[in-house]
Formats: sequence, C-alpha cells, structure tokens
Amino acid sequence: MNMENVINGLEIQLEDLKKYADNDQPLSLTQEQAQEIIALLKEQEAVEPRRDANCVMMFRCGVCGEYVGFIDSDPGDPNEQDNYCRNCGRKVKWE
Repeated sequence: MNMENVINGLEIQLEDLKKYADNDQPLSLTQEQAQEIIALLKEQEAVEPRRDANCVMMFRCGVCGEYVGFIDSDPGDPNEQDNYCRNCGRKVKWE
C-alpha cells in the first residue's frame, strides 16, 4: 500500500469521525489525532528537488530550500546527492 492510499483512507476516516462526533458515540481516534496522523504522513512523502535560481546545476529541497545535490553527479551518489534533506529531513525524490 502506498502513502497516498493511506492518506486518502485516513482522510475518509476523518470525515466519518466528524459525522459521529455529534452523535455522542465513543470514538477510538479523535479528530485531532486523525489530522495529526495525516499531517505526519504527508511530511514523509518524498519531494522532488528544485533547481537553484543562481546555479542551474545545483538542487535544493522542494520544501525548505536547503542544498541537496548537483545534477551532473550520478543518480543516488551519496557524496553528491542527498537522499534526505539535511535541514528538514524530507526524503528527496531523484528521478
């Protein structure tokens, strides 16, 4: 099961929680917990790096803008391309 399917399923469950919250039925998961889980899962999704505005060979994290690698390096080269952003920890999707 991929991350997108998990997130979609949780979002559907969150809508159900909102419906039942007004009916005084016991819930095993609160709306706030479901929202937090969805937010945490979304943070784990890999993001594509974006080109640096000043140096087209340099790439930056698609979330925070921290340097993550160069285009002329071999794909997945740990010395030239980071698999995770060193600043925000987001997985980098090199393709």
